[in-house]
Amino acid sequence: MSNDSKCDVTAKVSYPFRKPVEGKVVVVLDYRVNNRGLELINTRSRALCRHEIHEILITDDREASPGRIVDPMSLVCFVEIINGGLILVGDKVTANGEIIGYVAGYDETHFPNHINIILYNSQRLTGLDINIQIGDEVLFLNCDQD
Repeated sequence: MSNDSKCDVTAKVSYPFRKPVEGKVVVVLDYRVNNRGLELINTRSRALCRHEIHEILITDDREASPGRIVDPMSLVCFVEIINGGLILVGDKVTANGEIIGYVAGYDETHFPNHINIILYNSQRLTGLDINIQIGDEVLFLNCDQD
């Protein structure tokens, strides 16, 4: 995995204490697309509630951020939120302890069914590339948390 940090230091100022948000993989995805055209909503936070299911995607577009349109994507997985909380742009996301990316933004194309959580990573990895399995742990962490 790449450790390219997109840590949003302003998140630490506004939200200095947050618990990690934990999810479990319920679907593994394996697909890449170059022209997805996801419109990232113009906010840097999302509350994720227990039992919600959301999709995780990865982009290698360094400009991906709230309010932008992002095309290159890889589909990673769907996660069920086990312990809810608040996630922010810049949060580090791990699968089984390995960093898979940093939250770049959110897309509501499929809302209210689920939101797309777009991560930045210099490599557009799919769920199969990452070798995740059903039931694997996914954590959303403050960018300075381990």
